[in-house]
Amino acid sequence: MSEFQVDLRLPARVFSKSPFIYAGPDFTSLPLGLISDIVNHRGNKLQRLYPFTVISTDEGGKSVDHLFCFVSFYVNDQGERVVFLTPPVSLLEPESPGALEALLSETEKLASFIDVRFIDVEIHEGIDGAVAFPTSLSFLSYRLDDSPFQGSDDAFFRQKGFREVSEITCYEQSITELEHALERLDERLREYSVHPISPLEYKSVREEARDFPVKSFSLTRSDDEFGSTKIPFFEETAYAIRQRSGWLRRKSQVAGYLRWYPDIMELLSERGTPFLLMFPDALERHPYSCGKIINWGFKKEDRELFFSLLAFTSKSMRRRGIDRLQFAHVSGTDGFIQKCLVDTGFSKVQSLKLLRKEAR
Repeated sequence: MSEFQVDLRLPARVFSKSPFIYAGPDFTSLPLGLISDIVNHRGNKLQRLYPFTVISTDEGGKSVDHLFCFVSFYVNDQGERVVFLTPPVSLLEPESPGALEALLSETEKLASFIDVRFIDVEIHEGIDGAVAFPTSLSFLSYRLDDSPFQGSDDAFFRQKGFREVSEITCYEQSITELEHALERLDERLREYSVHPISPLEYKSVREEARDFPVKSFSLTRSDDEFGSTKIPFFEETAYAIRQRSGWLRRKSQVAGYLRWYPDIMELLSERGTPFLLMFPDALERHPYSCGKIINWGFKKEDRELFFSLLAFTSKSMRRRGIDRLQFAHVSGTDGFIQKCLVDTGFSKVQSLKLLRKEAR
């Protein structure tokens, strides 16, 4: 019998050890340590999020916390359930041998119970600077400054049969240097028109762009609740770019879109609060220094198209007093976007690896 057990609770120490922002459903119950997010899938009602705490009992009968991990699941685009692990947080130094084994064992039991196809784990590597929100592919983002996560559990999961399926990168550039770089490129930026879009228009444009060949990496485009969907929609933070066509060029069609978000991780650091509640009024008044492009898509590999939308976005950020821009969710296989970013002086600020294992 293992010396470890798993409790369903969120230890208060996690807030100070590894601060995070939860941007999923029912965020107001987070201070209570329990999030009620029931998913209806294939006729079943399932709890989505599980706070796993690995514990042991000392000689005096006292419970000792060793490890914490948010375990959840999402529904992929094939309609399959996938269990997802955020990076495990060590609560006891040095890390106890066997604690990760206990976590994975309990996760596999959960995977069997809710009948999932895969188990995913997110591994943070190559963190070089302050990574803006969101820092995760899920609705739960840890603050990665002085991160304890950098690849520390990669070897363990690979030994247990997990394989790398994707590498996702976030890039950064200053607004001033970006604008200078765009001027030097001397691209023709005249064939397209860019316009801000409302939340309703954004939803429609994303659906229209679902099959675009050039788009931001996403675990699922079918299960919207799993991503950072509950972040408030600020005015003029989403844009569509249209290409004029037809007789007298009066018609236009969506050729690309993006949405950016101010770095609310700054609030987590500056206010010293253990958690942020995602109320629009409380978030929008803050003067942010960094903005992050979090969702994007383009109809084709076209530098003029890409730089037109990027130039419009950088000017919008500058008007809000933002001086740093991050471009997130770039797949390791997307050579076009990588080259466009490198050509305008962007550098990597975060690399994230997605490891996966078949659950059955």
